[in-house]
Amino acid sequence: MLEITWVTPAIFMVSAVVVLLWFQIPIAHPWALSGLSLAFAGLALWYRHHQQRREAIYFPLEFLAVTAIVTGTNGVRSPLVMLFLVFILECATAYGPVAGLLSAVTSLAGLTLASLHEPAFVVLDRLIATSPFFAVVGVLTGALTQATARQQQRLAELAAERELARRELRIARDIQQALLPRATPAVGGWAIEWTWRPHELVGGDLVQFFHPPEGLGCVLADVTGKGISAALLVSSLHQMILRWSALAPHDMLVRINQELCESTPDGISVTLLVIRLDAGGEVVVANAGHPPPMVRRVDGTVETWPQGGLLAGWFPDAPYTLHRAHLHQGDTLLAYTDGLTDTLMADGTRLMDDGVELELGQHGHEALPSLLGAVMDLVGASQQVDDVTVLLLRRDLAAPPPVSSPSQ
Repeated sequence: MLEITWVTPAIFMVSAVVVLLWFQIPIAHPWALSGLSLAFAGLALWYRHHQQRREAIYFPLEFLAVTAIVTGTNGVRSPLVMLFLVFILECATAYGPVAGLLSAVTSLAGLTLASLHEPAFVVLDRLIATSPFFAVVGVLTGALTQATARQQQRLAELAAERELARRELRIARDIQQALLPRATPAVGGWAIEWTWRPHELVGGDLVQFFHPPEGLGCVLADVTGKGISAALLVSSLHQMILRWSALAPHDMLVRINQELCESTPDGISVTLLVIRLDAGGEVVVANAGHPPPMVRRVDGTVETWPQGGLLAGWFPDAPYTLHRAHLHQGDTLLAYTDGLTDTLMADGTRLMDDGVELELGQHGHEALPSLLGAVMDLVGASQQVDDVTVLLLRRDLAAPPPVSSPSQ
């Protein structure tokens, strides 16, 4: 952007005066008038750009200077009458349409003063021709300036609001990521892999491990909604799980459901899947409206476990039951949130439970990291429309204790 300084217009004006004197060019010559007008306009712009706190002094001085120039260059007949436009435009730009109109009236008065030596009919004729132009320029310039200023102010406010929202989302994401397990816990005879992929900066899914009196506990949860409100509820849910982790899975759901009914607004619900497993291969599951887990047996058959109870957060007296099963060497359990089945495939259809079951049947024999990668490749190659969380549990007596961080 070109910086406005006083040096350029000052040098231009001094040079113009020297040339006029040296070559004895009349002041009314077009080249002389053009040079002086440009120099004057440049000085005015520089002063307005750098001395805005002295406008009360500047504008009267500018008016007097323009009047003096017009008076000295043949008054109403002077080609420099248009210098009054500089004065009008600056007033309108600084103070709005009312100031633009007043400056137009003031300029007409100055033009009259500069033309006292002219015949009255000549002055009147010029004023009649000039006054509408001056008035329109002043009012329109002031109105456009005010509209532009309001628009810029609104844009600045919107930018500040967006930045504040982004900052809040980043904070919420940091808090939510701090709630995720830092490492996959170890339990004898089990291999575990999981991943968490939010749809937006902040998601409503939760994966959490806890340590009951025996074995290991896992929770998958999906809060309705997205963004900060979902993240806040996820944070509260994390504390509820820790508070009731010593209870049996179905009793955990009963307690969490009661707390959610008491503390969350109407219309907010949570799906929960509580899994407890032990070193002997026993698996106990309680489900609150969550997609039921699938199990791929070592012979390649895939089982979908029964549907669970009602979503948590709606009915405080909702009952929840247990499902028990035994996993043998090589059996794999897949649990997930509905963001996986809602994924839009290339043909526009959703993956659905059948697609997940097919993927588990085809790749269930692979190592858990490869199986998890194959499942998430479906999401990566398609259109993710919701948060996706996937948990894989495999009965593996030879598996070393898992300590790696989750894939995110």
